[in-house]
Amino acid sequence: MFSRVLTYLHSLANRLGVSRGRDEPVKAESWVWYIEARPFNEVGDEPGEAPEGAPVMGSGVAVRLERLERRTEPKGEQWIPKSPPEIRKYLLTCAHVVRGFETGPEGTKWAPLLGEILCWRPGSDYLHWQAEKHRRLSGQADAIGAHRAAVKLAPIESPGAVESEDASVLNDWVLLEIEDGPNGDFGKMPSVDRWRSIDDEESGLSIIGYPGGGITWGHNQEVIPHRSSGFAVKRLGAGELSLSGVESEPGMSGGGVFDHDNALVAIHRAVTKNALETHVVSVAEIQRWLEERGLRPAPMLPRKRSWIGHLGSLIRGRPFKFFILLLALVAVICWWFCLPNVQVSYCLKVTGGEDPPEAPRGTVLFKPVAGLKLEVVPDGWRLPSPISATTDSEGKVCFSVDLSEELRRRDELRFNIRSLNTPEPLAPLSPLFLHPFGITQQGWKKEGDYDDFARFIGRDGESEFRSAQVWSQKTRFSVDISSQISADDNVSDQPIDDQIALASAKLKLSPEQTNERLSAWANVLMEKRPVIPSSGITDPDSVSIQSVAGSVGAVVQSRGFSTGFAISPFAILTMGCQDSSGAEERWITFSEKESESFRRVKLGRLLWRGDSNKKPICMFEAQGELPSPPKLGRIRAEDVTTGRKVYVIGYPKASSGSPSELNSIFPLGQRSVMFGETLNPGEDEPDIIWHDATTTVGTGGGPLVDHGSNEVIGIHLGGAFVGGIHKENFAISMDSLLADEDFRKAAFRSETEPSVVNLAPEPQPTDPLHLATNSPLVSGYGSDFLGVSIPLPKPTGDESPLIAHENKPLDYVHYSVVMSKERRMARLAAANIDRESRVNVRRGREWYSDPRLPSSSQPSSSLFQRNSLDRGHLIGRRALAWGAPQIAELASLSAFYYPNATPQHQDLNQRSWLKLERTVYDELHPDTRRLSVFAGPIEDPTDILYRGYRVPRRFWLVAVYENEAVPDSLKVHSFLVAQYRPGVSNDPDEWSSFEEGAKEVTIEEVEREAGISFQFPKRTIDVHRLP
Repeated sequence: MFSRVLTYLHSLANRLGVSRGRDEPVKAESWVWYIEARPFNEVGDEPGEAPEGAPVMGSGVAVRLERLERRTEPKGEQWIPKSPPEIRKYLLTCAHVVRGFETGPEGTKWAPLLGEILCWRPGSDYLHWQAEKHRRLSGQADAIGAHRAAVKLAPIESPGAVESEDASVLNDWVLLEIEDGPNGDFGKMPSVDRWRSIDDEESGLSIIGYPGGGITWGHNQEVIPHRSSGFAVKRLGAGELSLSGVESEPGMSGGGVFDHDNALVAIHRAVTKNALETHVVSVAEIQRWLEERGLRPAPMLPRKRSWIGHLGSLIRGRPFKFFILLLALVAVICWWFCLPNVQVSYCLKVTGGEDPPEAPRGTVLFKPVAGLKLEVVPDGWRLPSPISATTDSEGKVCFSVDLSEELRRRDELRFNIRSLNTPEPLAPLSPLFLHPFGITQQGWKKEGDYDDFARFIGRDGESEFRSAQVWSQKTRFSVDISSQISADDNVSDQPIDDQIALASAKLKLSPEQTNERLSAWANVLMEKRPVIPSSGITDPDSVSIQSVAGSVGAVVQSRGFSTGFAISPFAILTMGCQDSSGAEERWITFSEKESESFRRVKLGRLLWRGDSNKKPICMFEAQGELPSPPKLGRIRAEDVTTGRKVYVIGYPKASSGSPSELNSIFPLGQRSVMFGETLNPGEDEPDIIWHDATTTVGTGGGPLVDHGSNEVIGIHLGGAFVGGIHKENFAISMDSLLADEDFRKAAFRSETEPSVVNLAPEPQPTDPLHLATNSPLVSGYGSDFLGVSIPLPKPTGDESPLIAHENKPLDYVHYSVVMSKERRMARLAAANIDRESRVNVRRGREWYSDPRLPSSSQPSSSLFQRNSLDRGHLIGRRALAWGAPQIAELASLSAFYYPNATPQHQDLNQRSWLKLERTVYDELHPDTRRLSVFAGPIEDPTDILYRGYRVPRRFWLVAVYENEAVPDSLKVHSFLVAQYRPGVSNDPDEWSSFEEGAKEVTIEEVEREAGISFQFPKRTIDVHRLP
């Protein structure tokens, strides 16, 4: 409190003209300079001529460094400050800002050090060159309002080009020495006060830099830096941090990353041009490097004069002003103790809008968004404890915040609103209004366990009413236009541009609205299924990926470009074999760009040709040296499970049938890596592997590569946007090609054998897959787990339809399943859960048939292929992963056996059922350690018949929570949830959206609807009955 009073007095003294000490603390923006570098050099002592052109743009942070000297002390040799202190100022920036990039046969690397480096201080004027001259001398920096600079110190000392292996994150920084003006401008400029090491994970950070740079400034305009807030970092390794948040722009590289106290924590750098990944260099690592060479960040400057010194001179020379200051001091102290912190309420009303199809165009209906739990997340200030509240039935919510005098004096308080649950009902794209103030800025995105709901700025309720859009990104990454396409069979079979036109017409979108949504769609695709130039890969496996990419080239022929790759030391595999007579010349170039002619090899005679319809690929003999071929992986297409990480390498071209927003995803004409996952195997397609990488024209013939092993498992042929959501592509499996004797002879000849890896070994007795059903750890559901006996529920009718395995349930780790013979699915499942013993186990992706049952007596993968049905867990994987690490891993794995899978529509599985699981497993009775969960389908004769299985219309779930104080007095919650209405089509893809959510009911209603009977202790409390 006393320090705050002094701060106020110091401010008042400044206004009275009393203080002559150090200036008030400066903003971090005053520490960040703008930098331009150009590729020309001085010749001898003469300045070189500077042609006007686009420079390399960036930012730099002014820092103060103190020189140390090594001395021998009793504890050994140590670095200690010199006396008197030797302190110099520098600009800290990225190495690539003063070098740029160059691309060659070996990939992308840093170019040689650029000949001229110019720096502008924040607040200075940016002067353009004289238009009539278009040229100037490199020594004339003053003429455009800049300071010249030179590299003083850097991890990479060589001025020449830097190879890609040395152009790493940790080496991407330099110290620039500024050529000071006659008035010592740089020496007088403010610099960073404090460097700080960052935690493994930290949020609330800001980047300060110059997006767009001099390109955006007119002549004689002021150089003003920009602050981007709301970033988070995660440590990747020593000195290297991954940054996530708002996308940064060119010109921000080299800028400072600051925390909420304006301490410098890192230097910003963008790894890829499309900003898919953003890495930063930790200043803690830079500081360690400097200290090894006798430098350290200089301590903060002391105040020139203390307030006591000012007070003494004031009493001696200005007694009248001293008397005024004394009265002010008394008034402030009285005011401070009489007026405590003020509590301010921020209230808002949340309404979601939807455009009903039957209403006239432009009509919008608004509904309150109730039950939305919101949390206040301060931006640049702190709360003593978290504040959250829930919207009521009218969509209203209020936050009460205690504001100190310091916070009340601010012009504005910025804070985020984070949603702790999913707002329902909201369309994937819906107008969202915050009354009476606030502007949503970032929309909706998933952040770990949270949905990032909206960010807005509040000024005590005085801001004008604003509207905004909320983008709801589901796991199938669709927005409203693609949802409309997916819902209309007449649309989804047509080319993508026709799909978009028809969907936009049905949604009554203007051309501007359509373009806006397409841009958002493209951004989501880039986030979920990125496309990156092979030279810009920063994946931990980048060396392996680039090794495969080196074998891939652009095939050039009269009909255009396609992709091919080296299948052996003398053969190229590609597609597009319309003219295989040899009359047409073909070449393959292994350059980064298809238009470059170096590293080019001529293709000769045709060695092998596949069926033009089923396998439209061919093999040509190379008339020159080829790069090393990649490893080939043999896995049958039917054994490729859904969700396997893969990538395609090829040379994308613009598609005339796609809008420009989608074409903008691709680095056109450049060798690129397109990441994706495998899809469900197709029926009656034993040679085809399906995947969802975002591909386009020109990539056909490229290798489909398994990301885990980096082995080629197929040849990508083509695909389409199915349902307007994502690409569905098909590839010929490498296994089917290698099974062809003629293909093997053509590719490898008799003296050569391919490098082939079998990617699908059968489980061995020591495998976790085997142990999950056969080890002593498989104990199943325990009826005494909660301290009293709760046996498995019993059917109220004939038990024989329930028996499917040796007259007993199927036991797994922590849970058991009772199967139905007639339906070949689970009748019910029961599990024991210990919340305090949970272990964070990596999620599996593959599902397995239980070897204890015939495959005909359990769900088949064919039930879930190429439709809207998800494999819904009756018992959630995350809840089962508890106990010792080995047990938790086996429990998580055992959750992926088909007896635990039930067919659930994607809308139910990813919304209502997921929300119910979170409620049961995490939110209800949070102080209770143990619970038992029972779940299953409600079997109804009217359930639709689909692919030989009855798909349940409804499901039930019962959760029983222990009571340690009174063991036989348990708490029970019972729920029912539906996934489709009676009388719907037998095809799940035609079901309309049906979202009622889970309904809490009595245990008697569950028993009646499900046809089962529970046996609970007499004192068990059915919570639903409580008022």
